[in-house]
Amino acid sequence: MQVWSVPAVSPIPSRTPVVPARDVSAALVGCIARKDFATRALAEVNLALPVAWWTIYRVWDDQPPQLFAQASHAVPDIALDCWRIYRSGVYRDDTHFADACEQAGQGGTRSVMTHCLADDFGRAHREQIYAAHSLSERLSVVSAERADDGTADRGADRRDALLAVNLYRHRAQPRFATRELDTVLDFAGTLLAVVQRHIELGSAHLTPAQRLQQLCPQLTPRELAVCERLLRGLTFEGIGADLGVSAATAKTYRNRAFERLGIHHRNELFALALPAAR
Repeated sequence: MQVWSVPAVSPIPSRTPVVPARDVSAALVGCIARKDFATRALAEVNLALPVAWWTIYRVWDDQPPQLFAQASHAVPDIALDCWRIYRSGVYRDDTHFADACEQAGQGGTRSVMTHCLADDFGRAHREQIYAAHSLSERLSVVSAERADDGTADRGADRRDALLAVNLYRHRAQPRFATRELDTVLDFAGTLLAVVQRHIELGSAHLTPAQRLQQLCPQLTPRELAVCERLLRGLTFEGIGADLGVSAATAKTYRNRAFERLGIHHRNELFALALPAAR
């Protein structure tokens, strides 16, 4: 794994990228708060370098990660399928983010860029995600999110979570070249800031149902309606009566929705649909 420290504010490029980083940065800022943010922003990134998929998610030490956005560009969209596998347990062996941020933290920064090849991951991660879905490498911009824990008396803070913006390449694509890595590093700070701002604005105005639809566009109207009522605390009998179906049918819609979302319990639905505390 390779690790670079990311400046808080992206500098004017000192190298010659494929597309000037300032142009990519401006285009990314224009994507904030758009309904098609994930697709549009990934298309803008592809003006600088080819990327097949991307995901944006937050990871913790003591709970499953939370997905905020995912999209593909010019390839079949398998990002959500990979996410389900990752969240089902593979994430526990993915220590690259924490290791990189801890290493970078020694220099006083909270953001890093990491580059991992498929062989850098453990066997389950490599076989179930990278080999099975033809991914070859991951380039990530990671921010260690810190908050005062209310107990430190020396002004110290603690890492609550890691926000990761991940760019993936398909096996048929060439590996990231040094020039391309330099290009991403030039606009990595802006990319991270854009993603953070989009998440903040989304948390402010999206309803739980809209957030679920954004995370998983494959949800059918019925599946979404059942999830929305589960979030309101209705029983399957109540959901069935509200939608004019049987309780068994309501449960079937729930099962299909949970399968699409890659979750198994109602509390996981709340974690996906409601804004996460920073």
